Amino acid sequence: MTDAPVNTSPDGSNNIAAQSSWGFWASIGWVVVAIFGSSIPVGLTLAVWVRASRQFGSNQTFLSSHVVSAAISYVPAIIALYFIARILSPSGLKYLGLQWPKIRYLLLGILCGLLYVLIVFGLIIAIFGGLVTRDVIELYRSAVNTHALPLLWICIVLIVPLGEEIVFRGFLYRGWSESRLGAPGAIVLTSFAWLLMHLPNNLIFLSTAFVCGLMLGWLRWLSGSVLTPFLMHVLTNTVVMLHASNAVSY
Repeated sequence: MTDAPVNTSPDGSNNIAAQSSWGFWASIGWVVVAIFGSSIPVGLTLAVWVRASRQFGSNQTFLSSHVVSAAISYVPAIIALYFIARILSPSGLKYLGLQWPKIRYLLLGILCGLLYVLIVFGLIIAIFGGLVTRDVIELYRSAVNTHALPLLWICIVLIVPLGEEIVFRGFLYRGWSESRLGAPGAIVLTSFAWLLMHLPNNLIFLSTAFVCGLMLGWLRWLSGSVLTPFLMHVLTNTVVMLHASNAVSY
């Protein structure tokens, strides 16, 4: 796909710097290389961790360490994408959307997070009687039993939201929004790609994840920064962790 004119936000400011991007297909390719490349050393670390932890005698050590390692793999992936962005842009941070938005957009990100929690999470709880699945509860319990709970909180509430926002609403959004897709197409497609990252899962979760992705993408477009959707992402993940903690305590 070829590049299209730079998109601007409603207030007239550029959310994407007036510089060339990697475009549609190259952006996909670089993300695949960065994520799978970072998974190799992290995977080897996971194998050593599980082997050394067999003395605890259950799969719980593997469960918590697997999720934590998957989250930590975002760190080298983000570093790699930064340097890939620097090939085309003098500011890798701006290319990834890592720039401070206006205060009103940060507040809007928090407000959207609260509305999503109250409306979407509220409906899920009202219909199904709970928010978190059995897998999430078992994950939380395994972290408690293996003394990895603080690390799990850091990964789920901070590292995962930041990593996913930089990859999807940062690097991919930049390349896709400057292709023929434009900003609207990039918002929809990044939401769908983000949904695929959460497979396998039930239909209700995937539907709500897609809606959440659309809101996150809209915040990225409106504010010109991944920090705005990051705040919403942090808020929703925090609520999920609190519900998992409450379920484990009973």
